[in-house]
Amino acid sequence: SEAEHGALLHALGQLRAPTFAVPGNHDLPVRDVLGVELEALGIRWLVDAATTLEVGGARVEIVGADFRWRGHATHIAGVLAACPPVPDADVRLLLVHDPRNFSVVPSGRFDLVLSGHTHGGQLGLDLPSLHLSPLGLLGAYDGGHFTRDGTHLYVHRGNWHTGWPPRMGIAGELAVIEF
Repeated sequence: SEAEHGALLHALGQLRAPTFAVPGNHDLPVRDVLGVELEALGIRWLVDAATTLEVGGARVEIVGADFRWRGHATHIAGVLAACPPVPDADVRLLLVHDPRNFSVVPSGRFDLVLSGHTHGGQLGLDLPSLHLSPLGLLGAYDGGHFTRDGTHLYVHRGNWHTGWPPRMGIAGELAVIEF
């Protein structure tokens, strides 16, 4: 929860791989404290910042964008101006909580954009071969894999099942994406 996130810190502290996080809307009340706590665990808190790492001989550029309720185009343009492309990167990732940002990411700038926020649409039908939600029917990036001009977006559905607003008919998930 926003008030007590010890369970989150405990779970993330068990990870033994390079780990990165960006703030989402539920992090806003505790954003600065959470960032310090994650950094203390070795988790890089990317708030309008970039880093590069080597993974399996590949150079991976990771840019993280802060959460904004409005002004996505201006915000993303500012982040990308401050974090120009790494010339020799083999893979380019953008981490941004809200998938609405995908529509303002310049084509070809990133190979993959990772986001969440929509929880699979909150309400809907989630079967192995069929995913329907009111958000998806309205054209929103509600959950799963999307592409635009060769850039991929993956919207994680989250993994909680209780609380407000209610979540019904949409399964939580653990996603593994291989390059």
